[in-house]
Amino acid sequence: MKKILSLCFVAATLFACTSNDKAKKETDLVEPRYNTFVKESSARFMTTPDEFEDYLYLAVSSEKSQDEIIKALRDISKIPDSEITSLIDFILQKSEIDALPYSDEEGWQQQTDALLQSSLDLFSNRSASQYFTKTVIDTWLDTAGCLVPDQLDRLSKRGDGFRLIIEDGGLSRCPEAVSWIYTNFDNTAAIDLFVINETQLGDTHKLLLSKRLFESDLVTTDENTRLYLTGLYLDSLYKLGYVPEYESVLQSLPDSIRNKLIRGVKFNEAIELSGYSYPLDGAYFHFYYETLAEFLTKGNKDGAEAFKNSHFVESLHTSELLNTLIENYSSNVDLYDYFIGSSTSSFYDENEGAYWKLKGEAPGFRMLGAKIAIGNGYTHIGNSLANSISLNSAVAGTYQSVWNDVLSEHMSYENYREFVTRLDDKREVWLRHTKELVGFEEGQSNDANPVSLFTHNRNVYFKEHLMSAGDDSPNTHLQSTANLSLPIQDWSAVRVDQQGEEAFVIYQNHDVDPVGEVSGGGYWLIHSTDNGVSWSNPLYLGIQANQPYEVVRDSKLSMKEGEFVRIEVKNAAIDPTSISFPPVGLRINTDERSLYLEYKLSDIYKDSDNDGLTDILEEKLGLNALAEDTDEDGLIDSKDPLPFVKYSAEPNDYSFVLETVLDNIVGFEEQAIIVNSRSDQMVPLPEDRAEIDKMYTLFLMGNRNNYTNLQLPVRTIVLSSQEISRVRDKWGVFYPINIELFVNKSSNKAYVKWSAGWAGGTIIFEKSNNSWTVIDGSNWIT
Repeated sequence: MKKILSLCFVAATLFACTSNDKAKKETDLVEPRYNTFVKESSARFMTTPDEFEDYLYLAVSSEKSQDEIIKALRDISKIPDSEITSLIDFILQKSEIDALPYSDEEGWQQQTDALLQSSLDLFSNRSASQYFTKTVIDTWLDTAGCLVPDQLDRLSKRGDGFRLIIEDGGLSRCPEAVSWIYTNFDNTAAIDLFVINETQLGDTHKLLLSKRLFESDLVTTDENTRLYLTGLYLDSLYKLGYVPEYESVLQSLPDSIRNKLIRGVKFNEAIELSGYSYPLDGAYFHFYYETLAEFLTKGNKDGAEAFKNSHFVESLHTSELLNTLIENYSSNVDLYDYFIGSSTSSFYDENEGAYWKLKGEAPGFRMLGAKIAIGNGYTHIGNSLANSISLNSAVAGTYQSVWNDVLSEHMSYENYREFVTRLDDKREVWLRHTKELVGFEEGQSNDANPVSLFTHNRNVYFKEHLMSAGDDSPNTHLQSTANLSLPIQDWSAVRVDQQGEEAFVIYQNHDVDPVGEVSGGGYWLIHSTDNGVSWSNPLYLGIQANQPYEVVRDSKLSMKEGEFVRIEVKNAAIDPTSISFPPVGLRINTDERSLYLEYKLSDIYKDSDNDGLTDILEEKLGLNALAEDTDEDGLIDSKDPLPFVKYSAEPNDYSFVLETVLDNIVGFEEQAIIVNSRSDQMVPLPEDRAEIDKMYTLFLMGNRNNYTNLQLPVRTIVLSSQEISRVRDKWGVFYPINIELFVNKSSNKAYVKWSAGWAGGTIIFEKSNNSWTVIDGSNWIT
């Protein structure tokens, strides 16, 4: 009863709570039918009561009779006794579900179905009070999470049904319910507004939804609504860098609307749409600083001052970042510390430099920062900021979401790609012109080194076949590693098959498939012809787990068939919209077809240039399978730690910095925990570094010219951002390490930030007496 007393004080005016000394046990309640309810609720209610169920718990725990319980709840809810009795019965029915053990799935389903029917009966009373109906909704959501179509249908027949569904239906986590509303309500403006503000929507769909609202009749209803919907559309355009369209829309507005949006308009009232009042208390839009940044980026400082002084004396929002950019607009002081800062945290702190802040800002801010950085001698910083604008695109979409699928069913997308493509084309023209204004330099970072072959179309070394009736006959071949001595970790083996003295083992690792915590990586084969006494070198199969295949572990298909190797697989592609770190919500898109992949064993072994790397592996690494030394620096590809970088003995001032960073990075994947999409089991990455004549591979995004003087202990593939994009197009999920290196003009300070998406770190260096020293650093992991 101790937990009850924390509530007793709060509700003292309504309930007479007994002391610990006199309190009876739960099994001795005046009304025994509440025993399960109190037992299930006692650990849940620790705060101020604010729901009907909380007050019911307090009343029952205070050892009141049924009449006293109803009277106490009547004083709180102000609803009729008949509704109170119905709610009590409904809540007690729900508490029986709460008491079920987690393993009783059948019992849970049966009792939840019964609770659903009870809710439908209660929703049928169209004259019931709002308080009553809201409590039924809340109780159901606490059990099942989302309203189902039958419930929505009953609720929609109430005069206030739409409002109840939007306000109390838990829609932000229920896309199926929102889809039902789009289908069954004619006026969808309110749900449009709800979705765009309350859900995790992809950039493409947010832009198109805000466009639909902006072009609807709603913008003519009243100025408050027009301001808000126009602001939504302008904000979507600007965040994606569609500055020309943003400026075109802004200039097309009446002066009164445009000036309010630029200066800043605050919304302190709700927008009434479709019988639903959407709250906007404290919401605002302003484009003052974006407009000012545009002036300064174009070099029109006088115009910016005139704009600032004559039109807008005040703004509802101040930007410390823009103010500091303006202060440094014509500065001759070295701005390295200003842009880079000295933070080693993965989160914002006061020591974070402007460069990192600007990467999350709108394009006007980024271009202004680029202009100042280039003018201050930091071309790399300026180029990076300018290039980052192109990474935002409504065609690619910077965020994917299940909500996109809901909207795709209820919006006309016939012309959207044409619309977005037009926006992209106009933006590229604006971007090229603006880059010229700020002094942007394209650079030739990798021209001195060979171009990778990632731009070539992918070679497919297998044929996909449907399994036939005879293929799944019982296979008597060995299905475990128990009798074999393997050069890999036993548990990394996915499929084992032995025919006489010949054995085949398929296993997974990340050596050339850096996919973070998303899956076990790529599939490899080792082959023995002497019953496992000796094994082939690891043979890459050119496929990655769940991209789209998954090897069937308990397959009955014999792997060896004449000159061919057959591997049973299923289509089980990871839904890229579900990837997050840690990947706790991965979705796998599967089909029911039984398939197998057929390779020629000779193709798996094939090494056309005799450099020690198979043709399949060389394609994965982007190397030339017809040249043993791709970069022509005297080291064959299998022995070259930097096969894309022609080695130079000429000292590189940053060699120590990069070697230190790479020492810090190598082996970081071993911190990963892989979530198996087929179960709740989590396993660490394979630790098979000692495999036969096999070199661990590190993929980096960076400038290859910075690596010419390095001698590394691991194979390192240095790629441009364009090459990485192509790798993803060819192979699927791919998380190389992005290394950003910044050095000040005096070459005595260096700042390095690295990230693999799910793990990363920062290292700060200083140089004294021609020697670099690490002065600070940190690592992070999701």
